[in-house]
Amino acid sequence: MAKRIALVAGVLILAWINFTIWSHEQVVRHGETIFLELAPVDPRSPMQGDYMALAFKAVREAERAGLGDGDRAILQLDEQGIGRFHRPDTGGDLDAGERRLQLHLRGDRLGPGTNAFFFQEGHAGLYAGARYGELRLDADGKAYLVALRDEELRLLGPEESAEQ
Repeated sequence: MAKRIALVAGVLILAWINFTIWSHEQVVRHGETIFLELAPVDPRSPMQGDYMALAFKAVREAERAGLGDGDRAILQLDEQGIGRFHRPDTGGDLDAGERRLQLHLRGDRLGPGTNAFFFQEGHAGLYAGARYGELRLDADGKAYLVALRDEELRLLGPEESAEQ
């Protein structure tokens, strides 16, 4: 009987893990695309190894407004999809162009779920011109960073540099 319970529990745990992965992939594939302007992290060393430490201007403004871990900010999107901090989320309806953004504390930095962008070793130079983070957003404000963009919102990365 104990083996059967352990087997059923194991199957349920694996099913839950797979569903969680699938639901995250759905947001990455089909979530709304928004862009957040990057803010300097450490001007002497913005890239370390095979990742870039990130901070976002809208998140810093949300922090100045008193928001912290677990809070949601309301972003106002412009015609290009660039989100700027607009106000704290009070739970009401959103106006046109507004989106919710869930905030999380990662280490010592508040962000939209991540505070780093990882890339293949030796490719740091391809991301040196990054000015925006491209995120996919779900209806509740959970965001997934999927790419970095330059000041003209052009996609950065190895595939893009090979085409140019």
